Amino acid sequence: MDFSKPRIIVELGPGEGCHTRRIAKKMCPNSRLVLFELDKDFCRHLHKQFRHDPRITILNTDAMCIAEELERLGNPSCDYVVSGIPFFVIEAHTKLRMLENIGKGMAPGASFITYQISLELKEYARQFHLRHHEFCLLNIPPINILEFLKPMESPVETSLSVSAI
Repeated sequence: MDFSKPRIIVELGPGEGCHTRRIAKKMCPNSRLVLFELDKDFCRHLHKQFRHDPRITILNTDAMCIAEELERLGNPSCDYVVSGIPFFVIEAHTKLRMLENIGKGMAPGASFITYQISLELKEYARQFHLRHHEFCLLNIPPINILEFLKPMESPVETSLSVSAI
């Protein structure tokens, strides 16, 4: 992640905040980190942990709401989405909807970084471009780190009509 300038970062399923702490340490003072966590106990723990950091917003809501919640917070889109959500246990239809909603919340050119046990997400995340894949054998269990990019919006296409003479 490029922390050299202010960023809007979303973390899906931060749990107890292991990755969140690392991200917060590296963020610029004007960056924002929005956490989406469903578990109320984890949310309480995160609130205690980050109560003095105004850059961090903790939401006890579903990742399906990413675009709406970013808009509500005054951020039309984010630069990074970081996720440890285990997509391999989510049914296909829900997984596709979740990836679609993640994409809606991302700015063109933004990164979706996820760590997964399997590589199946490559087959589902077709709206993104796989930029980088790394296998971390020393992690327990071993995981794959995948970085997907949201494509830059294509220029507006103009169609020329040719009249028959």
